[in-house]
Amino acid sequence: MVEMSNHYLDKPGLTGLFYSDENDLIFKQIKHFKPISEAKKIELEILPFKFLGPVYMTDAENISENWRIDFVEASLYLKQSETSKADQLQSFFSLNSNLPSMKGKMTYLSAFISTPHTEDVKPLYEKMINYIHPSIIQGQYYNEKIKKNKFNRNKFINKELLRGVNLLEYNLGSARKVYLTEHQKFYCIGILSNEFEEFERNSVFYTFDKDDSLCESICLEIPSYYIISTLPSYYKELIKDTLHLFDIQGIEPNLRIIHLSFKAKKVIYIEEYAIINSHKKSIGAILIPANDKYSKEAKNISIFRKRLRAYLDKNKNIGNSLRNFNSNFSFYRWFISSDEDLNEIKINLDKLT
Repeated sequence: MVEMSNHYLDKPGLTGLFYSDENDLIFKQIKHFKPISEAKKIELEILPFKFLGPVYMTDAENISENWRIDFVEASLYLKQSETSKADQLQSFFSLNSNLPSMKGKMTYLSAFISTPHTEDVKPLYEKMINYIHPSIIQGQYYNEKIKKNKFNRNKFINKELLRGVNLLEYNLGSARKVYLTEHQKFYCIGILSNEFEEFERNSVFYTFDKDDSLCESICLEIPSYYIISTLPSYYKELIKDTLHLFDIQGIEPNLRIIHLSFKAKKVIYIEEYAIINSHKKSIGAILIPANDKYSKEAKNISIFRKRLRAYLDKNKNIGNSLRNFNSNFSFYRWFISSDEDLNEIKINLDKLT
């Protein structure tokens, strides 16, 4: 494990870069604009494992397909009671890359970035997968072959991560662009509804009936119903904990989008939120690319997002209107706020027993 950089950004922001090598050793490089306490430095040691954790989730769930969590984005909104002392951050996103090492085993590179701007993420992601990650793998292989015993592997990876952080920061500040891929048609396979009151979160998952043939066929297009229903809450809490770790005040994260992929397969989760009577409420839709079988009810992401927004603005119960997202949805509620509830999804929807 390498040490955190002592450099603090001249402008408010957070940048972290984590690397897991072929031996599953974790390295980190983090820059931030506030010092942290000694107690929080202990928490910092496990932060890379939390960001890299979902990357290994499919292995933990005994799923043969190695799904990647490519991208996670949250918007940061002001707490109404703390606007005067709020830090000026607007976005938070996580980028992930996995590549085979020269030995053939997978390596992982994960970055989180939080800035006062709404960034154009695509060039940052391209820097990760086309430059930073390959440079670490190729540089390590070259040095091990040439320098052998003289090569300080940990020092090399730490140096490459620092170069990577600097490169990402150099490319920050580009305005968000609209790319053609956002006009692709998608098919809705699930709805997540969350209501937050005080310290409680009530989360409900809606999808097809467990005995519907569609439920079984969709299982072949996703990592599992269990995973896609747990990832949003996992990342929401992770981002919240990260902001708290670095003493970011006056703002709260709200998840906007998660991208997962395996070869040609793709899953996208989108979410909208509202503050209603001082309580937060959010609704999310789980989407997969439409094919001939699912083309009838296919729509682009913006249409699904507008529908989520409309139900929140009118404070409607999404459970009564599920079939506006998919005419085949069941009205049965799967609760996902506890391990016991989630196990029911494993048993009934993923049919793991």
